[in-house]
Amino acid sequence: MSLVTFCVIGISIVLFFASYQQQVETNVDSGFDNDWKFNIDTKYYVLFALILIFASTVRHGYIDTFAYKEMYINSRDNLVYVNSAPWGVERGWLYLCYYLNYISASPNLILLVASVSIIAVYMFIIKQYSSDPVFSLLVFFCLYYMDTNNGIRQLFAAAICLIGFDLLLNKTIKSTVLFVLLVLFSMIFHQSTYVCFIIAITVLGNPLNKRTVAAIGLGGLFLLFPSYFNSHFAEFFSESKYLGFLDYSNGMSFFRALVVGIIPAAFSAHYLYICQRNNIEIDYKEGVLINFVFVNSMFTLMGLNMQYWARMSFYTSFASVILLPKLFYMSFTNNQRSLIKGLALACYFLFFAYNIYVNIGYGSIGDFYFDVTF
Repeated sequence: MSLVTFCVIGISIVLFFASYQQQVETNVDSGFDNDWKFNIDTKYYVLFALILIFASTVRHGYIDTFAYKEMYINSRDNLVYVNSAPWGVERGWLYLCYYLNYISASPNLILLVASVSIIAVYMFIIKQYSSDPVFSLLVFFCLYYMDTNNGIRQLFAAAICLIGFDLLLNKTIKSTVLFVLLVLFSMIFHQSTYVCFIIAITVLGNPLNKRTVAAIGLGGLFLLFPSYFNSHFAEFFSESKYLGFLDYSNGMSFFRALVVGIIPAAFSAHYLYICQRNNIEIDYKEGVLINFVFVNSMFTLMGLNMQYWARMSFYTSFASVILLPKLFYMSFTNNQRSLIKGLALACYFLFFAYNIYVNIGYGSIGDFYFDVTF
């Protein structure tokens, strides 16, 4: 049995029982109808996470996994290597590898640490904020799980930043300072997390505030004149390790942009229209998440022309995972919701299957098999 098959079967079983036993919680601020939401027992989050963490930890490879395993092995008792920052990798990551080697010489340990950090944070965010956690867990698995096995250093840093989402919402000086410190800490693992400062300034406030609209406008200009912007970015990144990300677009092209970017943005816009038409007040937290969705959509669409922007969506994609259940609920009548939810889940599973198919073509899935070195 391949690890992909193992994940699909295991996740399907867990979510089936979670859906069957889910409970309704009432008197909540921003759930369905701003009154209720679904809840599932913590054990289902744990089981869901354990399946994915196991698969991510024991994998032989997947795209850049081999490079991270090599870094881990070369970091062992070798401070000269660590301080040389090979491939331009931040020293924080290399020092993490160096010290983890005192626990185990197996490179699977760094895969374990990364997968636990990334998936645990997503589980916490979904449990805390999703109105329909079963739906959100399935969206996370179908759209983003395979991404957590590639670019693990950046996603590890993104998980650190994501811990600060609550801090962003508090609007106090203390919370702001803590968020800044958290992002600065994450930058020792991946410098690109500086973009979280720009994202925070953009999304805080009312839905589609002037800063968010301006960001969407800039993204639109990029989509209209990609060659012009690409040439200027090439100059800016000429001495950077990220220069390679400017030379190719995000994989899966328009289908990915449609499922990950366009659909969430379209339903967010429709939800805002419904709320305005019916004088429904949008919760501050929900408004910020909606802005995250729009920024994420722009990053995804810009990724059609430049991989660098697709990778920036690592810092914003969590919002769609949280909001999609409510956006679908609010956009349809009671008689339509079950059908639309089923079609949406089928669409996301189709995306997952197509993602696997594309990566089979790249030769990546062939490396995604059980292999633990002790």
